[in-house]
Amino acid sequence: MAVSQTEVLSFDEGIKSTGVSACTLLLGNGFSIAQGGNRFAYKSLLEKCGLPDGPIRNVFNVLGTFDFEKVMKSLQDAAQVELAYGDETKSKQFMDDAAAVREALIHAVRNVHPGVQFDIPNGMPARNS
Repeated sequence: MAVSQTEVLSFDEGIKSTGVSACTLLLGNGFSIAQGGNRFAYKSLLEKCGLPDGPIRNVFNVLGTFDFEKVMKSLQDAAQVELAYGDETKSKQFMDDAAAVREALIHAVRNVHPGVQFDIPNGMPARNS
């Protein structure tokens, strides 16, 4: 069954259109926030990530964000700039810090994630739009 980009299918129709009996569904952070409340919001994840006060935490503050990906990208970009300026030591530090942010995000998500799929409630909270 060919589906146009503008056609919206129900979940059941989408599963049937795959032609397979067993499927896996990967949902993004938006669904997690809708389902689990603010525990998956970046601000909450930053509180639970285990990053100590210091330069990496200051990057979040200076950029005015709770967005881990934005901070990682900024650190990776800074590493490239340091290479352009010939400072390989500083470049490596920025790359190591970007990796630390990634690991901190993984740690935080693991801390707030339901232990098993059965911990996810059947009903969804009402949207306040």
